[in-house]
Amino acid sequence: MILWILAFNPRDTEALVNFIFTWGEVISHSSDKKRQNIIPDIPIWELKSSFNPSGIQRRIREDYIDYRGAISQPLTHISAEGVINNNEEFDLCNLKFRNPTNFIAGNLHDHFDEWEKICTDKKVLDLVKNGVNVNQFFKHFKGNFKGSHYDHNIPPGILLPNAKICEDYTQFIAETLEERLRNGSLTLLGKVGECDPPYLVLPLTIEPSKPRLCHDERYLNLWIIDSPFSLETLRDLPRLVRKCDLMSSLDDKSGYDHIFSG
Repeated sequence: MILWILAFNPRDTEALVNFIFTWGEVISHSSDKKRQNIIPDIPIWELKSSFNPSGIQRRIREDYIDYRGAISQPLTHISAEGVINNNEEFDLCNLKFRNPTNFIAGNLHDHFDEWEKICTDKKVLDLVKNGVNVNQFFKHFKGNFKGSHYDHNIPPGILLPNAKICEDYTQFIAETLEERLRNGSLTLLGKVGECDPPYLVLPLTIEPSKPRLCHDERYLNLWIIDSPFSLETLRDLPRLVRKCDLMSSLDDKSGYDHIFSG
């Protein structure tokens, strides 16, 4: 059985970035001190997996669909401002959307020039241009987690096993990891023992109703600064809409995969 290390949304593999180690979510922290190889005790049900990412090719081209879901390449771009202010003719059938089945991660970073035109927030522009610097979100933590005491500025290295429920979804996990390699939200770094080992190994788990592959970051979150926010509710509706306004909705695709770590 070959074990693989996969990076989650990396721009700089020496920065603090997420990894998947076999089927574990792991984090690598740059350090001048050479880290020791980590060979985890892998359960038998994980070793029986046929997951092999070595031949998977990253997707390099997206296609577009219309509102009916039919594949169609975009025509000349017509902006909403042009339709409203310049009375440009527009047929709804010509409205194109990126095909969610051919999603490619990190597209947000490919359009920095356009972001500069519509955004003045320097923090947002820095995220778009350089990605997320995870170190900016750390805080000191002193307390207990699963019977161990911690008093550190950053999380110490740890290896936590995947949730038991994953055993019932081995094929689904493998297919999900393969798709994430294709869309670029994961990058294959190499085989265990042939590349730098992970710093943190955080467990994968399954939300069974969809199902959905998740990773349990409760350990890491102990060191993360809280950034609470609230979403609008029906109470806010009167100030957001006016008489005869129209409303449309959309479902964001892989929102966390649009911004890479810096």
